[in-house]
Amino acid sequence: MEMSAFFVCEDVSCNFVSAHFCGKFILGIVSNSHISSRPTWLGEIIMRKNAFTLIELLVVIAIIAILAAILFPVFAQAKLAAKKTQGLAQMKQIGTSLQIYLADYDDGLPTWNACLAASQNGQPLPAECTTVGTFAAEVHWDAKLQPYVKNGNPELSQWAGLWQSPGAEYAPTAGRSIGMNQLLFWRIDMYTSAGSCLGPSTNAFSGCYSYFNSGEIEYPSRTMFVADSGKAGRYEPTYFLNGWAETWDTTYAAYKSYGFSTPWRYGGESANYVWLDTHAKVHRGDQIYPNPGHDKHLSDWSTADVGRTYCSAATYQAPTNSIRTLLIGKAVAAGVSCEGAN
Repeated sequence: MEMSAFFVCEDVSCNFVSAHFCGKFILGIVSNSHISSRPTWLGEIIMRKNAFTLIELLVVIAIIAILAAILFPVFAQAKLAAKKTQGLAQMKQIGTSLQIYLADYDDGLPTWNACLAASQNGQPLPAECTTVGTFAAEVHWDAKLQPYVKNGNPELSQWAGLWQSPGAEYAPTAGRSIGMNQLLFWRIDMYTSAGSCLGPSTNAFSGCYSYFNSGEIEYPSRTMFVADSGKAGRYEPTYFLNGWAETWDTTYAAYKSYGFSTPWRYGGESANYVWLDTHAKVHRGDQIYPNPGHDKHLSDWSTADVGRTYCSAATYQAPTNSIRTLLIGKAVAAGVSCEGAN
């Protein structure tokens, strides 16, 4: 039988030899009486033309790996920034709730623990101090503000919603992650004797639980109200060590359980803060909370290290001139000038 090859090609000049290169392959083998089935060698050519070579696959994989290396850190930073922004908005609402609380309580600020403050200031104990206990969740500052926030249940030890920092390292039932400025309820210019607040004091470490009235606050715009904190819900000054030790001290494991200040929550460098005038801002941890270095116990700090921590507390946490003056005096005695704290 006489056979002839028949090709379809976009190039009319395509012939038997060039058919392999013009990209349009044999449709069939034509005989005088019928069209035969496609030859097997044609299918092999088509498969070879449509498959990736090993080199091509490796190039694609390399490109994907390079893009991932570039984009993943960007995505992580974007996620961190989103958490930080969300946390700042939440704290802003807590700051606003304080202003409503002040209007209802004759400008009196909530204290960290209502039972401790009442007992040390000769005031009648709130009823819940005897019904649920001195350290029950409902006698703390966040439970007192909850009716004005109407979010979460801090009085039931459930710190979800606005009460959980988006950067918190634990579940909302494990403890607080937003804390109140310790110098707004622990008066370091006084001391405790026989369970009562007396004064004045020049110690800066000793003190007593108390209440503050907003009229006592000389500089609301630069006095911290709340900030990212540990599980205790209180933001300590650096020189008390506990908050610093939570993040930076890996050798003194006992300090890990305090759950106080957390100034490096976001990316190991910053945290959110709300001030008594309700403005909210992100600050670097080493600005608010000077870091003397990893694994250095308080006894290992230099005199200048300690002096800088007094300055920081005077600048950002001291609510009254008497407390600010006390802290600046401690810093000056350590040879450190507190610029901007006066």
